[in-house]
Amino acid sequence: MLKDLTSRCLTGHSLSPSEAESALDALLNPSTGDSERLAFLGALADKGESVDEIIGFAQGMMKRCVPVALPHPGVDLCGTGGSGLDRFNVSTTVAFVLASLNVPVCKHGNRGSQKGNGSFDLLEALGLPIDLNAEEQVQRFKDHGLCFLFARAHHPTVKAVGPARAQLGRRTIFNLVGPLCNPSKTERQVLGVSDPKLGPLMIEALKALGRKSAMVVWGEPGIDEISLSGNSQLWQLENGSVSHKTLNPNDLDLPTLPWDSLPSGEAEHNAQLFQEIINGGEAGGLRQVVAINAASALVVTETHPNLKAGYQAALEALSDGRTLAKFNDLLPS
Repeated sequence: MLKDLTSRCLTGHSLSPSEAESALDALLNPSTGDSERLAFLGALADKGESVDEIIGFAQGMMKRCVPVALPHPGVDLCGTGGSGLDRFNVSTTVAFVLASLNVPVCKHGNRGSQKGNGSFDLLEALGLPIDLNAEEQVQRFKDHGLCFLFARAHHPTVKAVGPARAQLGRRTIFNLVGPLCNPSKTERQVLGVSDPKLGPLMIEALKALGRKSAMVVWGEPGIDEISLSGNSQLWQLENGSVSHKTLNPNDLDLPTLPWDSLPSGEAEHNAQLFQEIINGGEAGGLRQVVAINAASALVVTETHPNLKAGYQAALEALSDGRTLAKFNDLLPS
């Protein structure tokens, strides 16, 4: 089965959602060899993943995940990664800002694949528990309006393809479908891509997978979030329709911040930057970057009418101590 599907991909043919789900079944089957997995993943990446293939993989992943039954949906914020750039954990910081604005958040994330700069690397460095079970995560959401779901814990079957992915040494379809597979079945989402070619694919996948409202973002110089260092591309799903626009910081009267001037690092350094931001500091411009990305989620959740209004609300929450108080509430007693 998998060899046949690999041949299809090698000849440039895309798979249907059901065929893609069958490919996932074969990839996760213990009897499948790593050489077969490697051949398929490489052929699919070389061809370029289609919307139907992304949908089929995501549907199959959701059938296998360890679910989290929240009392009501929370917005998710995550990215595909893959920029290769040193980064600060913007979306993880945004989660605390949103929760401090009474916007429920259920963020799906992981450790960094190559560096210690993933969302769960930061959470661990901040002293927050990262090994909560589903019941504890639900309680945290009820108490604080915020919980973080560790992808490795909720998608344990994916470890079967770990060796093949590592051997391939580049992005695979699992990097794309991971952000689509929040175990709480979120209805609203901001999703970042590090390649603008993925934007149209991912917004269509979000629509097909039933999101009520969503935004896919890409920013210069190649980051999976809205940028203040140049133009950003935004694909928005609203009322069943998809739209696209280019955003420049000048459009919102925001500062343009040179990419090379923005601080970043691995978990320990990013934890220091996080603390500076939630204590009202600028952190070399990261405060503004966090605020504009929080604004995208405030638009998606229909909490604020536009990015400019959301940006101001996020800055106020960072300045008046609400985000700091939210973070302190989440620390172990």
